[in-house]
Amino acid sequence: MELIPKKCEVLVIGGGPAGSMAASLLAQKGVDVVVLEKEKFPRYTVGESLIPHFWKFTDAIGASKAIEVANFIKKAGGFVHWEGVLRTVSFGNFGFTRPALHVERAEFDQILLDRSKELGAKVVEETTVKGVKNHDKGVTVRYRHSTSKEKGTIEAQYVIDASGQNVVVGKQHKLIDFDENFKFQAVWGYFDKADYLNKKGEVTPFERRFEDSPMTMISDTGEWGWVWQIVLKDSVSLGALIPRNHLQKFKSGGENLEERFLTYIRQTPLIHKLIENGKLVSKIKTVRDYAYKPQKLAFDRCYMVGDAAAFFDPINSEGITIAMYGATIAAWAVEKSLKRPHRSDFYRDTFCRSLQIRLDLFQLLAFPDEMIPEHLIQKVKDSVLNQSDNENYLTLAQLMLTSRGKDFPELLESIGLSDKEVYQTMDVPSELQVPIGV
Repeated sequence: MELIPKKCEVLVIGGGPAGSMAASLLAQKGVDVVVLEKEKFPRYTVGESLIPHFWKFTDAIGASKAIEVANFIKKAGGFVHWEGVLRTVSFGNFGFTRPALHVERAEFDQILLDRSKELGAKVVEETTVKGVKNHDKGVTVRYRHSTSKEKGTIEAQYVIDASGQNVVVGKQHKLIDFDENFKFQAVWGYFDKADYLNKKGEVTPFERRFEDSPMTMISDTGEWGWVWQIVLKDSVSLGALIPRNHLQKFKSGGENLEERFLTYIRQTPLIHKLIENGKLVSKIKTVRDYAYKPQKLAFDRCYMVGDAAAFFDPINSEGITIAMYGATIAAWAVEKSLKRPHRSDFYRDTFCRSLQIRLDLFQLLAFPDEMIPEHLIQKVKDSVLNQSDNENYLTLAQLMLTSRGKDFPELLESIGLSDKEVYQTMDVPSELQVPIGV
């Protein structure tokens, strides 16, 4: 087991994108930072679709070159088949000059964690945090090494919880509420290959994935459910978000989870045709009632970022971007607090306010229009004001792809933007303005 120091300035729980981002930024500032990661990297996780916003964060820590060298699949945008209508959006129409990506998360996350080590963070893997206790002088963190079974404690001045859906601090202090609005069963697996739609909407064989960029494909299944297709370097990710009302139908599709999954996927419009030439090559994975939201994003000397803070419906591929954003402002708040302890309350409150604004928008993007709470619409106005025009236009276009967020144009009008400007100013593809059919 690698020696874990008795103390550090900042302890980061988790080495995923949020944890690696926070650790890298702090190490750049000369902060003594330790990362305790439960798993041995590289490790598998889902969440393979990235929107192009992430590049500004990887630029900040000098990780972008390694990501480019990894040669992940570049995605041109997305096609969404929703309520019988096929629509598309391309990121290039919204001022983005660098590509969105489909990534194998084991490789992508390894790149980020390695970068934090290069910048000076001490990373210890296979170490589970068992408890976090605030006190006057800092935070005591209890841990247990998975292999050696060795137990110990480390003293830190601050803790950033980036433990993903383990939600270490949130669960210990009962700060997480499971969201009754997002009770789904997520089921997914991997095919060896599948056809895909390119930017022109042409059915394209898997073998051309590197020279003819795929689009992320989403198809609704009714009752707020949907299926995804994400083309990766060596496989194709396919999964379904199944609403409670569809679970009985799903269970009737076969004798075991694999049969039920394949039956459900093969009943999905368009996607069932794209996977005809492929075969399932993985075990089926599943999780239920996975969405949750925070009561607090920080308290005392503990900050929560990434999935350790909140998780909603991932339909808009915002997860990693939100994780990196939260990690960035958490690292800023903690580094400032170390230098100016008398201002620590202000920095913590600024972090909470800034991240909550983004989480409110993230949540609004996931709600069907008829279910959006009025108070959430009002809160999201702050997020709209803090985004660039291009980001707001892209958000509107994403919402237009489905039946979600029909009130968002009114929010744009409140700051002098409109859906007409999306069409006229940003040269949105005609497919987005006029449905092109099933």
